[in-house]
Amino acid sequence: MKKFLRAMTAVMMAAMLASCGAKMPAPSEAVQAQLDDLKAKSAEEFAKEALNEAGLPEVGDSDKVKDLFGKMMDFDYEVTGEEIAEDKQSATVDVKITTYPFGTAFADLFGNLFSLAVSGDIDVNDEAAVTDYVVQELGSVTEKNYSSTVKIPCTKDGSSWKVSLEDNDEFIDAILGGMYTVMNALNGDAQGDAQAESAGEVQAESAVEVQTESADEAQTASQSVAAGE
Repeated sequence: MKKFLRAMTAVMMAAMLASCGAKMPAPSEAVQAQLDDLKAKSAEEFAKEALNEAGLPEVGDSDKVKDLFGKMMDFDYEVTGEEIAEDKQSATVDVKITTYPFGTAFADLFGNLFSLAVSGDIDVNDEAAVTDYVVQELGSVTEKNYSSTVKIPCTKDGSSWKVSLEDNDEFIDAILGGMYTVMNALNGDAQGDAQAESAGEVQAESAVEVQTESADEAQTASQSVAAGE
């Protein structure tokens, strides 16, 4: 699952960066051209690239993967504002993105994986099976009820404007319906649990060492008293 999700995000980011060539007379026009270009991308090509990137070219039903990327490209957008800097060399465009709630769906399916693993309905070590399940659950969302307004930076290039989306996690998260935030949160929780477990082990070892040292000191003191008597 992790391989596919990382690959999916990487492919999406690459596609967005590849669409950054549009140069328009106004920042908002450049952003609109960028987003229209992104929406026109082939879902089938997206699916193939993501599966190949993850090393899972034959995973599950490839049509489901294609349909999922098709949904991700089916976002709506509305330019709600534009602000050009005083030096006229940079600008930000406010865009409201509306899409499917992939973040909520991902959080739900992640929670259900534990139950499925316990019941034996899915092997969490089977990357292909888990990825197939993730694709199926994410692709089952039907309502576009997730919205997020993001700021998209633009830079002046001669007499035209072009969009700059490098490292724009806010935009990535909006296009993925909040899923990028959920993925990072779950990854952070997992790292936190691992760190807490490691810290607990260190504390336990320290406690044993302290108890051992105390016992040794007590025994030494007892022997000294006995020798004095």
